[in-house]
Amino acid sequence: MKSLLKLIRAWRSRRQQRWLERWEQTRTEGKAQFIVRTALTNALTVVGVTHVYHYVFYGPTPIPVVHLIFYVLFGIGIGSDGWSTRERKYQNALREARAKALPANRDSLNVFNMRSK
Repeated sequence: MKSLLKLIRAWRSRRQQRWLERWEQTRTEGKAQFIVRTALTNALTVVGVTHVYHYVFYGPTPIPVVHLIFYVLFGIGIGSDGWSTRERKYQNALREARAKALPANRDSLNVFNMRSK
């Protein structure tokens, strides 16, 4: 059982490391590109799925441009929120990695630039 838990922890650690590496690459591309890509992906997916649904159940109908514009704008909000969430997760992972790398005697170091009381 312990070996299984060890295996699962190792897998999670590798998965987390791969996520961090991918996010670093995405960060270098920029926030604007991430948000635009997310907005377009969201809009085209939702409009495409709803169009197929309407086509199957109601027959051929044109795609309303208003829906596409609405979902692009909605996707901008989703992309912005996604960027913030991923960035927060990335910064927390960096903080945890720095904390683990500190020496055992943390009391002698002013780790977080806090004033001693």
